[in-house]
Amino acid sequence: MVNVQFNKRLEASFGKTEVAMIATVASELGRNILKYGGGRGHLLVTWFEDATGRGGGVEIQAVDDGPGFVDVEAALRDHYSTGGTLGLGLPGASSRAFMFGLATARPCLET
Repeated sequence: MVNVQFNKRLEASFGKTEVAMIATVASELGRNILKYGGGRGHLLVTWFEDATGRGGGVEIQAVDDGPGFVDVEAALRDHYSTGGTLGLGLPGASSRAFMFGLATARPCLET
């Protein structure tokens, strides 16, 4: 288990604000795995450095075995929620990330 907010490698490469943003994204994605993926999933956090050695970044992948998204575009809009929440988690995570992608392997069927 990596404590993102107090990770020495991140602290050496990013400012406190950036580390807090990375921790917020990881926390939100992890919470979504618990709420919507039934706790069946994981976060994969990967450190990478650019070819010049002058910088690096963090990739966070959230993978779960949940039902999928009915509407991926809608899931990224503020206040859209299928779980009775404020609907700010995924839009907040995506706005804090330099690059953000969302994919669903099994689209959920609305009933």
